[in-house]
Amino acid sequence: AKDNPITQGFTILPVVDEDYWPIMGKGNNTDVLATTSDDGGNWPMIWTRKQGKGRVFATILGHYLWTFDDPLARILILRGIAWSAGEPVNRFQPLALDGAN
Repeated sequence: AKDNPITQGFTILPVVDEDYWPIMGKGNNTDVLATTSDDGGNWPMIWTRKQGKGRVFATILGHYLWTFDDPLARILILRGIAWSAGEPVNRFQPLALDGAN
């Protein structure tokens, strides 16, 4: 989702992590932001959902701890947290390098 503020600037995120599916609930308010190709399909990896005034950011990234050491993965997750809180998506971006290997 190139036009979404959470994934803006990303075209690919090369991480080694576990994927699984189907994971998303059904609903008209769900926006898939990123997918991965596996087992003959494209499966959601990152998505958002709005429910009334509520906002949900979801990702299945993070099965392996090294994913959290990747500053790019951190940026996506931190942007999702900020978006969920209704804050500017780059509010927590300075934390992306904090303690990263």
